[in-house]
Amino acid sequence: MTPHGSGLLRIHVAVVFFGLAGLLGKLTTATPATIVFTRTLLAAAALWPAAILSGRVRALARTEALAIAAAGLVLAAHWQTFFLAVKLS
Repeated sequence: MTPHGSGLLRIHVAVVFFGLAGLLGKLTTATPATIVFTRTLLAAAALWPAAILSGRVRALARTEALAIAAAGLVLAAHWQTFFLAVKLS
C-alpha cells in the first residue's frame, strides 16, 4: 500500500472510532463520569509504556506540568459534557 493510501486508511479508521464513541456512550448504562474515567485510565495505560519505550519521558518543569494538568481538566470536562449530552438526547 502506498503511503497516501495508508494515511487515508488510518484517517478512516480514526473517524469510525470517533463516531462510535457517541453511539457506544448512548448504549452503555455507565455514567458519563465512569466512561470518562475509564477512557482516561485506558489511554494512560496504553500511552505511558509507549512513551517510556520511545525514550520521550522526561522531567517536567512546574509550569509545563500545570499546563498539562489544565489541558487535561479541560479535556475531561469536554468528554464529561459530551457523554452527558449523549445520554440526555
